[in-house]
Amino acid sequence: MANGMDYQVSRYFQTHGFKPRDIEKARIYEFVLSSGGISRKKLSQRLEIRPNNVSEAVQQLVDDNLMIEIPDESKGKGRPEILLHARRDRLVSIAVGVSSDYLTAALIDMAGYSLLEKDVRIPAETDNLSFYERLVALISEVVARVGRTQILVGIGIAVPGVVSENGGKWVFNSTWPVVSNLDLSRLPSRFHVPVTVFRFLDAELNALILKHERLRNASVLLVHWGYGIGASFCQDGVIPSLRIGSIGEMGHMKVNASDSALQCKCGEKGCLETVASGWALRSRLEPLTGKFPTDEKKLGRVLEDLDLSSDEAIQRAVAGLAKAIDITYRFYPADKIIIYGPFMANQDIRIDLVSLVRAKLPWYSKDCVDIEVGLGEDGEATALGSCAEFFRSRLEKMLVFRNVI
Repeated sequence: MANGMDYQVSRYFQTHGFKPRDIEKARIYEFVLSSGGISRKKLSQRLEIRPNNVSEAVQQLVDDNLMIEIPDESKGKGRPEILLHARRDRLVSIAVGVSSDYLTAALIDMAGYSLLEKDVRIPAETDNLSFYERLVALISEVVARVGRTQILVGIGIAVPGVVSENGGKWVFNSTWPVVSNLDLSRLPSRFHVPVTVFRFLDAELNALILKHERLRNASVLLVHWGYGIGASFCQDGVIPSLRIGSIGEMGHMKVNASDSALQCKCGEKGCLETVASGWALRSRLEPLTGKFPTDEKKLGRVLEDLDLSSDEAIQRAVAGLAKAIDITYRFYPADKIIIYGPFMANQDIRIDLVSLVRAKLPWYSKDCVDIEVGLGEDGEATALGSCAEFFRSRLEKMLVFRNVI
């Protein structure tokens, strides 16, 4: 779709026994959302829906402020044609995320575009109570900016580390290690909207699935290599849900079982992150980078031009990550492996890692698995992935046709 998002409401209606007029109304809305401006007449012709049915459905959408009608003045003389446009900011959501040691909150529309953003720095020693109070204050600041004609449909919180299955508890993270088993279940009653907590990688993969139809019928292993290391997996557009944790805790696979193994920020010893994460490689890279950026976008730009082809620490990190990807792949074979993050900005690292991952794949899948790399620059992806279900759920209610009396 033109706005990069397809909530597939009409398809849901078709497969769940909804009435023909419901399906027509959803198709009309989705077409206008993707068209960028179209008349009722052309809408009827394109979708092959009776003009009267189009008119009645459009009127309901206009009454609900999901659409607006704007005269097309571009043709000059004569009465201007009236074009329909979708109001992408009629439904809004708040996306809370983490950037370095900052907690961020953005008010986003249905396309994932940020309408406004706020952030607050959280000190490393912050405890549960202080973190919760700052989180509530940050969200409250954004809630106060929701417009009168906008509907706040939910709050999505995407965080690193481990979260519980029901999205009500943040179990562990390495950015604020004192924050542990943080109960967020009171937030829905505090703000009177649904609130869900996601691992940020699951949120990002969810957004990729929604934006790219080719991923909805594929198995995808998404790997992030940055200040921390993690992964997410989906099969036919579905990310498996576990009671706690995730299948993608790749950074905490044990790569060193010796007594001399380094202690990880998770409290255990010998994890992959102790040899391959940004925080572990910081002391090795800082003489080359200067002050080591904790913001991953800045880190990627710094790493891009470094010659790391013969660096032994980087070689160990690449080998360790390739092994972890290989092990994960054998449990969760994927059609596509996507590796992204600041370390992938460096050409030497990128070439070596992809080559090593390819070499480790089982013989029967070496030539049929796609391996893609990226820098993870799209900050809107995580926000959209954590809030998409709120938008879809509300649209499923608003796009049901109301019988005309």
